[in-house]
Amino acid sequence: MGTEISSPRISSLSWGRLVTDDGVAYKDAKLYPGGGREVSRFTMAGSRGEGMENAASH
Repeated sequence: MGTEISSPRISSLSWGRLVTDDGVAYKDAKLYPGGGREVSRFTMAGSRGEGMENAASH
């Protein structure tokens, strides 16, 4: 078979900061085989804050 693609290795992790072994720093990240990307906590949850305007009234 071919070369196996692996996820980036985490070299440093602290509150609000993740650094991969290739030196890329993220605030929030989604890592996957072959790379990673910066993500928003709202897009990960599939929400854009909709419905929050009514949260205080319930």
